[in-house]
Amino acid sequence: MKKICLGLILFLFLFFSSGSSAQTILTFTTGDDQRHGRAKAMNAVLTECFNRIGIRLNITPMPSKRSLINADRGIEDGNFLRTDTLSYAFPNLVIVPERLSVNRVVAFSKNEKIEINDWKSLFQYHVAYVNGWKNCERELKDHNAKTAVKNEYLLFTLLEKNRADVGIFGLSTGTEVLNKLGYNRIKAIEPPIVTNDLFLYVNKKHAALIPKIVKTLQSIKQDGTYRNIVNQYHTDRPEN
Repeated sequence: MKKICLGLILFLFLFFSSGSSAQTILTFTTGDDQRHGRAKAMNAVLTECFNRIGIRLNITPMPSKRSLINADRGIEDGNFLRTDTLSYAFPNLVIVPERLSVNRVVAFSKNEKIEINDWKSLFQYHVAYVNGWKNCERELKDHNAKTAVKNEYLLFTLLEKNRADVGIFGLSTGTEVLNKLGYNRIKAIEPPIVTNDLFLYVNKKHAALIPKIVKTLQSIKQDGTYRNIVNQYHTDRPEN
């Protein structure tokens, strides 16, 4: 009898232990520098979203282009923050059609006399951008005077050392980087070249999750959780 009880206890322990460890875990890549307020805010938003769905989220930062390739190949499960045209270049990535953030893309320069109105107006300058930024690769593909760099810190260093005329980056995060680097001669040129909505993408093997993710993100916005997280990290009102 004693052996039967011990066996039953052991069975129940193993059963509930295996059940508790069976939680789904997804890993998303991102090209965003994790030191920035927007990156921290969006990480927190997605973590809360997937917690509500019952999924544990791992976020793996890596260089922008590699983060896309890994997610597209299914090495990781998805990628963020990206514009809504990504699937043309990475067909295995499916957009989650609920906006996460907004990116105001501007030209930065030390030359205050430069006027930038659109992508074509950049063609008279030497342009720097971050490798993996698909809108820059697309719009500047016919422009010869350009330099792709690994990250935004190298981008602004090129500008500071006069090795490029303009650098293309997001307004709020770029301004944050400039403040950290102390490059006070580099300024954003307004108005933005383009304003992009930014989204989460999942590998197509997880496409069935998309309706649930959309519904949960909408709930997070409606109940004030999104705004509370954004305010916590002092980001530039990314949902407005």
